[in-house]
Amino acid sequence: MPVLDFAHRVGIPSGMDAKSALLNILTERENDHVEWLNSFADRHGERSEVD
Repeated sequence: MPVLDFAHRVGIPSGMDAKSALLNILTERENDHVEWLNSFADRHGERSEVD
């Protein structure tokens, strides 16, 4: 018997959708932060690559 996502059946985002969206936002913000840190280090002569 297949499992149906009730939220999708009634046309609203599911908990998994919300979690995936949040993870995408956090990953984007982390990448922005790493770029900012690297840019800051470049300007101040303390280059230590952050990954």
